[in-house]
Amino acid sequence: PHVPPGNSWSMLAFSLLSICPHARHGVLEVGISSAGWMEQYSRMIRPDITVVTTIASEHHRSLGTLAEIRSEKAAMVRCLPADGLAILNGDPHVKWMSGETPARVVTYGFGSGNDIQVVEFECRWPEGNRFTFRIGDRIHTISSRLCGRNMVYPILAAVAAGVAAGRDIERLLAALARLEPTP
Repeated sequence: PHVPPGNSWSMLAFSLLSICPHARHGVLEVGISSAGWMEQYSRMIRPDITVVTTIASEHHRSLGTLAEIRSEKAAMVRCLPADGLAILNGDPHVKWMSGETPARVVTYGFGSGNDIQVVEFECRWPEGNRFTFRIGDRIHTISSRLCGRNMVYPILAAVAAGVAAGRDIERLLAALARLEPTP
């Protein structure tokens, strides 16, 4: 997929317009700093798939409480069509969004009850993480060059998006295992 630069206003619009019309998929990361932004972005982007990785205090100064941040970020989930897909971190603040959309929901994380659930995790500094996860009745193991428990979440979100797009999971895991850490 094409991953263009920029995550707010004109750069986000430029990124959206730079996705090749014949591309099967485009990936956009959306940044917010004020209430109401996500709803406007959702009308501009009109996604088929939305991935929500976390609700945390990074927007506390501009959006207030975690509940207000959660509500703002949920706008991108609310706009999904009934045949869309919401890929949600199983954290309670994010999983709450499953009731905000008519789309199919896939959850991921360490907790039981997630559709994609980590069952074993080991951080082997400085080599990276090794973890085992379950999707349905299938178990998969990946060794990643990314270190730390927090780096498991984007990998699980990528697996969920790739599986939803019809990609072979073994090829997905091989590509994710080669992913280089960033400084």
